[in-house]
Amino acid sequence: MEQLSFTDLEIEIRRKTRKTRLERLTQRLESLIPWKDLLDLIRPHYFVSGRRGRQTYALELMLRIHLLQITYNLSDPQMEDCLHENFTVRKFVGLSMADRTPDETTILQFRHILEKHDLGPQIMQIVNAKINAAGLHLVKGRIVDASFIEAPTSTKNKTGTRDPEMTSGKKGNTWHFGMKMHVATDEIIGIAMDVVYGPANEHDITRAREVIADDTRVVYGDAGYVGITQRDEFQDLSRADYMIARQPGCLKTMSQDSAEREMERFKASVRSKVEHVFKRVKLDMGYSKTRYRGIKKNAHRISTLLAVANLFCFDCWRRRSVA
Repeated sequence: MEQLSFTDLEIEIRRKTRKTRLERLTQRLESLIPWKDLLDLIRPHYFVSGRRGRQTYALELMLRIHLLQITYNLSDPQMEDCLHENFTVRKFVGLSMADRTPDETTILQFRHILEKHDLGPQIMQIVNAKINAAGLHLVKGRIVDASFIEAPTSTKNKTGTRDPEMTSGKKGNTWHFGMKMHVATDEIIGIAMDVVYGPANEHDITRAREVIADDTRVVYGDAGYVGITQRDEFQDLSRADYMIARQPGCLKTMSQDSAEREMERFKASVRSKVEHVFKRVKLDMGYSKTRYRGIKKNAHRISTLLAVANLFCFDCWRRRSVA
């Protein structure tokens, strides 16, 4: 962080009376994100500083801008405007009021570097490694589920077509056009441990094995995963226990106080944690619809979002444990 100017100090003094929601969030990001590990990951792929001509922006500055941008689901022009207008944002990323501000093209190019080298999943792995170091690696149960990410259905664009990688899938009586994220979380906190992506017309069960670790002891899933043990790819997990929800029609035949119904309630109470992941990504962070064409670019952004969401989730769990 650079030394504050007199203008920065004056603004800082005026705002000491009350912290805004944005200030509280940036303070959490500052303390939770493993900055050094992420910088070491990205540095080999970033522009070399010290070369002739106009110098590049600092790597940490661009990383902070990127993480704040995806947390608030801002476009590149919106992020540039935010950097110009908001002192709290400038302070978090390390810019004084007199510093040169990255424009939307610079923000775009940094994101392209991350996408080109597929660093989103690696960012998620680094964050999960930090969480696992606190003892979460001892948890061997996994909850699996999938959720739609909607894509634009309009053809009013340059090509006059929809995104060719997006497809239509049905849930209940509702059709969804877009892609699907398949997630496995731990059974205690609800941390997203693994995630894969595919078109919306894939059944949930087809990607389940890709997100379940080999040492998993218990697998939880909704009724969409009935018959999971009969699939060839799950034969090497024959020792795991499968807590799959019964079909809705079966629940109607059970009495409210029966042991079977009580077991279904227990399954639902554990399985609900995976829904919190979708809530954080799609509602809290606003990524209920795709921002780019193609699955790969959207997958990269969602993986980075999951990394940030995991840190917030772990922080909440840690605070509750201390209390």
